[in-house]
Amino acid sequence: MHMEFFNCLLLVLCYFITSNAEDSMFGVSACKKAYGLREDEAKELLVNEIATDENNVSQRCFVVCVLSKRGAMENGVMKLDIVIPETKEAFQESGYSFNEDEFRTGVQKCNEQTAEGKCKKSYETWKCFLKFAAKYGMEHKPAE
Repeated sequence: MHMEFFNCLLLVLCYFITSNAEDSMFGVSACKKAYGLREDEAKELLVNEIATDENNVSQRCFVVCVLSKRGAMENGVMKLDIVIPETKEAFQESGYSFNEDEFRTGVQKCNEQTAEGKCKKSYETWKCFLKFAAKYGMEHKPAE
């Protein structure tokens, strides 16, 4: 796999899960407090971008909470008006081709995830997005 792709995907994912906005640290703190996570647990989840224990409701909900605070997710779905432009910019800056309609269709399919349990549908949507974005990037990598 291309190192540039990993850098590109990392940029996209970091935007959605880590702090850039003025209130984002408040968002992380609020999410950590809301779901009873220790500082080290929250940091690990922010780095990994997925729950280390997917059966742990607090971990799933923390990830979803941070995505919501960042504006990338609302009511269990990825917000296309945020996700598409940010991903497009990161892909293009790394030399990857980007077909907005194709990417939008993939994200919309992820938004159709269904699951039972607290924060489960939202979390499954996020996991689908991660998998889709990685696959999309591999299929649209620059020619060598």
